[in-house]
Amino acid sequence: MFLTISAKPGDIFLIQPNVLHAIMSDENSSFFYDTIVFHQNMLVGSYDDRCYTDILLPIFSSRRRVLVPVSQEPPGYHELHDSVRIIMQCAHKNLATSDLLLKSELLRLFYLLASTPGLCTEHTVSTESRMTETLRPVLTYIQKHHSESVTIEQLAKIAHMSSSYFMSCFKQNFGLGAIEYLNQVRIRSACDLLRNTDRSISDIAFDTGFHNLSNFNRQFRTKVGCSPQTYRKESVLS
Repeated sequence: MFLTISAKPGDIFLIQPNVLHAIMSDENSSFFYDTIVFHQNMLVGSYDDRCYTDILLPIFSSRRRVLVPVSQEPPGYHELHDSVRIIMQCAHKNLATSDLLLKSELLRLFYLLASTPGLCTEHTVSTESRMTETLRPVLTYIQKHHSESVTIEQLAKIAHMSSSYFMSCFKQNFGLGAIEYLNQVRIRSACDLLRNTDRSISDIAFDTGFHNLSNFNRQFRTKVGCSPQTYRKESVLS
């Protein structure tokens, strides 16, 4: 089953390892967000390091759950927000020197999470449902092959299900259809190319899996809230 969480400006989401998730905008609105993905090995310690065993490892293993989202109401939010801002600045600089600051700021972020009452709770981890594990290879396949032609029949075969049963299970577990999820992955890839390359919009459309430009423009506007041209211009200005 899936849980829908509404986001407000300024909310901070920390998605712990092995948590399946998707980000969607409402039909009549759009939003912008910054994301940083890092491997826990960046902060890994030894088992005689109590900072690692008592604080970081329980969060990485989900024995402790972090409040989602961290909004502006809880005490300590502004310190967390400042820490996240520094982390994002370091990631955008993409330098070896800024990587050092990024690592130290990540440690500070976890210090703030662990030391602020109400932001972390103890949690007994249950075994993930068999259905979620069955569908996980489908998500991996979509991430790797979203630029290719992908069909429901292919995805159902990966999950060892009939097409109709697969569509029903996917929607029930993730809250959206498999093709809609596929298109979201394609649009995210297109956004990255629009921000970071000068390739033509038609080339980007075809290289991210869309077979005609009008469909790409329609899907992009629906999910992002503006045209690809406008998105590229606003990304340059920001």
